[in-house]
This record gives sequence, C-alpha cells and structure tokens, in this order.
Amino acid sequence: MRLAPKTATVDPNGISGDVIGLDDPFGSLISDIRAEDFRKLGYVYGDTVALKIGQKPYSFPFEKTFGDVAVGKPLVYFDSRGRVAIAVNQGDFSKVYTISPPVPIFVARKK
Repeated sequence: MRLAPKTATVDPNGISGDVIGLDDPFGSLISDIRAEDFRKLGYVYGDTVALKIGQKPYSFPFEKTFGDVAVGKPLVYFDSRGRVAIAVNQGDFSKVYTISPPVPIFVARKK
C-alpha cells in the first residue's frame, strides 16, 4: 500500500500545513509548505511573517540566510529542499520554543 503524504493547502487567508520534521542537530522546524506557495502570500525578504504553530501566534522575519538575523534570534527561511523552515540563528528552535513535530502550522497572507 502506498501512502499519499498530506500537502499544505493555500486559501485566501494563507497556507495551512504541518511541521513535518526537525533539521537535526539544529532543531529547525521543517514544514510541508513549498517555497513557491509561500511566495504567493506576498512576503519578500525582510518582511515579518505572521504565523501560528499549533494554536500559538508568532511573528518572525523572513530572511534569506541565518546571517541576516542576530545570534539567538528566530527567522523564517527556505531550506535546501525548497520548503518553509523556522529556525534560531545558532540555536535550537525546537528547544527554545518547546515545539516538536508533528504540529499544524498556518502562515497568514501578507496584509
């Protein structure tokens, strides 16, 4: 039997998906949200992204590289697989924010 993986869905309000894994040993959250879908929300590098992980709201900057934020600060970025990821520069996001997969994620459309 072949399983069909769940994929993120885009609607007028944003994208609903899941945190599907951790980028060990760094603790970055890896989502099932594809970069091309995220781009449809209107964010550009440097914007603050409004999102919910589980039911808790967060706002993190969308950046190209970890070096674009100070050490210990969070960011939203595209990982090497072309997915939306959330990390802490030189830290473990999953430990700092006590979040581990699987957990739902929602990224709001840019206002």
